[in-house]
Amino acid sequence: MPVTAKFSEEFYERVGHGVADELVDWFNTVDATYRSDLQGRFTATDVTVEQRFARFAAKFNATFAAFEEKLAVFEARLDRRINEASSQFSDACAGLTADMRAMERRLIGWMFAASAGTIVTWAVLLRLWR
Repeated sequence: MPVTAKFSEEFYERVGHGVADELVDWFNTVDATYRSDLQGRFTATDVTVEQRFARFAAKFNATFAAFEEKLAVFEARLDRRINEASSQFSDACAGLTADMRAMERRLIGWMFAASAGTIVTWAVLLRLWR
């Protein structure tokens, strides 16, 4: 987009229309040169930004892939430890259940012995009293 310079009428009268038009053409040429230079710099910057973003994306993907691998290893170790703990807990529960059943059998035996002793004592007392 060319520069549209508008000079005062006094400027045109002092320097003339030819010189003023040359000055406007020179401004337009300088403007076009700077615009193309800025466009080239912008394009180069845009390419540089895209390259940097691509490198960042590659680094990010590599880092994320390494993190996923470490996470998979951690999950595998965690699953193994959970399974080991579950197995140990199951074994402990089975042992506790067996101990409780043995204690229950002993308590039932002692309960029958105490009941039998009480019944025998009452029977003897009733026979003696009659």
